[in-house]
Amino acid sequence: IPFQPNDNANVPSTNIGAANVPVYELPDLTPIITVVPTTMYGITNFTTRVDVYNLAQDASSAGLITVYVTKNGLINYTFNPAMSSAAGSSVQNSVWTMDATSNSSYYLFTTNAVIEPQGVLSFGLNGTLTPGATQGQLNNTSVIYPGSGNETNFINNTDAETINYFPTNE
Repeated sequence: IPFQPNDNANVPSTNIGAANVPVYELPDLTPIITVVPTTMYGITNFTTRVDVYNLAQDASSAGLITVYVTKNGLINYTFNPAMSSAAGSSVQNSVWTMDATSNSSYYLFTTNAVIEPQGVLSFGLNGTLTPGATQGQLNNTSVIYPGSGNETNFINNTDAETINYFPTNE
């Protein structure tokens, strides 16, 4: 970093220097949630995948990663630790745990697995939508808890997928 010091009279010096300061990148985690299908008629079974990407070029995640997925009275989710693919891509459910009871608004997913720079770690869910005689839209949202995996960029910690639902076509 170039700099120009001031002398004792606070006048810029004619001397110019340079300082070498190491820069340490931190992990930057962001979620992408995918629901298949996104348009549903009547009682519908579907899959959801949450991909947690590390956007950093040089820093791996470190420590506990916590992801929240919104609960909705029309959807029942189940988590299978042995699931290896969801919504058309591979998932690593075996390294994630699901807590469906401690928070009334969110399912909580946690892992201590490391996400390498430019890497991804995913989990998948089986869902059932039961709309009854209603129709509408709902957002299925994933949120990375601030500080998870030692990350510090909190402006990209949320993603949502819209589900359009209708009563059965019968």
